Amino acid sequence: MKSGFLITVFVCASLVNLHAQTNNNPAELFQQQNYDNVIDACTHLIASEPRNFEAWYYKGLAEQALYRFSDAVKSLQQAVELTEQKEPILFTLGTILESDGNDEEAIAVYEKLLAIDSLHIPAKARLAKVFKDQKEYLYATGYYSQLVKYDSTNSFFYSELAYCCQKMGLTIPATEYYKKAISLNPTNLKTGRQFISMLIDDKYYDVALAVIDTFLIPFPNNLHLLKQQAYIKAIGGNYLEAVKLFSHIVHLGDTSLFTSKYYGQSLYNNGQYHEAAYWLYKYLEAVPGDSKNQFILGLAYQNDYQYEKSLEHLTIAREQLYPKELLSRISTEMATTYTMYGAYCSYRDSLKANTESYYKLAVDNLLEALELYPEDYTIYNKLGHFYEENMKDKKVALYYYELYYKKLDSQKISPLQLEWIQNKIQMLKEEIHFAGYE
Repeated sequence: MKSGFLITVFVCASLVNLHAQTNNNPAELFQQQNYDNVIDACTHLIASEPRNFEAWYYKGLAEQALYRFSDAVKSLQQAVELTEQKEPILFTLGTILESDGNDEEAIAVYEKLLAIDSLHIPAKARLAKVFKDQKEYLYATGYYSQLVKYDSTNSFFYSELAYCCQKMGLTIPATEYYKKAISLNPTNLKTGRQFISMLIDDKYYDVALAVIDTFLIPFPNNLHLLKQQAYIKAIGGNYLEAVKLFSHIVHLGDTSLFTSKYYGQSLYNNGQYHEAAYWLYKYLEAVPGDSKNQFILGLAYQNDYQYEKSLEHLTIAREQLYPKELLSRISTEMATTYTMYGAYCSYRDSLKANTESYYKLAVDNLLEALELYPEDYTIYNKLGHFYEENMKDKKVALYYYELYYKKLDSQKISPLQLEWIQNKIQMLKEEIHFAGYE
């Protein structure tokens, strides 16, 4: 009995295995998600029956399931040619072309489908999305406008239509479409956030606050909504309310850069300087290049009697807004202008008296440039040239030329320049010696 039972089990198992091996039905294999087997079975069928619609169709679906989109496109293109019912195949083909990154061909396929069935809503929706993704908002708006007429209770279509209008700068129709979308689906937070962002960008702060209040009912602790609410209060001058809201946001666990920045600003404007300094410093640790907030932090420290820190951050703000190198360059160019102006005046009898004052201003600007940016050793060369050519003072010229020679990096100037300054210094020394200046 025992051996008979084992034989029965073996025979049943063998039959099941044989059925699995000989089951070449593409539809059944596809339902079982045996995609590689589907492709193999279809390939065999196509070899003997090249115009077998089912083989091409399921081969394409299996290739799509395995993310082999280019192969799937070729298979479904064959399937389209072998059936009278082209609409569903074309729609699937269009989605695969999108997945394969071929939007232009996808558009052509969807348009071909609409030429067969002008009321094919899924095809219009896909076309609208493709154009939206391409930032072709005018075309996308055209299709979404059609879709809301076909399905006037579809919140998604109204939301997408509103977004496309927003991107084209059509705030008024966008507002109406956003309101409609929200009325159809009051818990669509994505739509609400898009609407709120548009209203803030366009400075419709009161309307934005009303929309935020609407969404805070179903989402009372949504950090994005609370942060937008606090931000609007802050920029509207309601600093006390902004501080309360940001305090609640921090209590909920948000210490993002956005929160640190605007909480700090709100605290400063509310006269809470010590706390403001804490949050602004926290923000500026991550974004040190924000000159405006470096300045505000400097003022916060100033009002909190932390004078050294105040000077530190005020200096940072000044140097970021007005780099020393740029200021030095400006002073240097002003010195050049004063020098040229002074030289011009020296040739005009009626203006000769002005020459000395312009030359003094030229020197003052060169010295200021050197103080601002001492790393620019070429200023010493300019001073030497000025005193030699314009002031005719060889001793002072030699002094600055020697400073220039000591400071310069011989690897950063040409051999001719190096030879020139060496000869210039030697020549001036000899002239001063023989003139009896020493």
